[in-house]
Amino acid sequence: MQVDISSIRYNVGASFKVEVAKNWPPLTWAGEEIGFGQPVTVELELTNTGELVLAQGQIKTVLIVACSRCLEPINRALEVPFVMGYREIEKQDATATKEETEVRLFSGDVINLAPDIEEAILLALPMKSLCSPNCRGLCPQCGQNLNVGSCTCHEEKVDPRLAVLRDFIKN
Repeated sequence: MQVDISSIRYNVGASFKVEVAKNWPPLTWAGEEIGFGQPVTVELELTNTGELVLAQGQIKTVLIVACSRCLEPINRALEVPFVMGYREIEKQDATATKEETEVRLFSGDVINLAPDIEEAILLALPMKSLCSPNCRGLCPQCGQNLNVGSCTCHEEKVDPRLAVLRDFIKN
């Protein structure tokens, strides 16, 4: 997702708004594929502050992720604030402090926002996605989705190292 900033590049204080909707390919995060249920919509205002081009706005989409307990696909609406500064490579100071190096570099009249948008989406992902708060998950023995129906596994398997404790509790 690239944005042409030629209209504000040389005008300090100038800004413009842009709204782009783009179909995004699935992302892979922690071995899991994350799909998109609708195009990723980015609403940004880009401002030339003199030192950098400041992009700020919102990212909106619907993610298709697997439930952490039952592995069924679920749709998650996602709204993420986006703030990023972009500095021209020619203006990068060799003695920049750590805070200044957090700004992304660009050259020319076009800024590629795609890596930063992808990063913002990945950072906004919840630790666990659940299809419902009372999701029962999968049976650890046969793999049956316990939300759909019960399984036939009635045999309680106990770790042999803990069998002594089970017998102790029964007595």
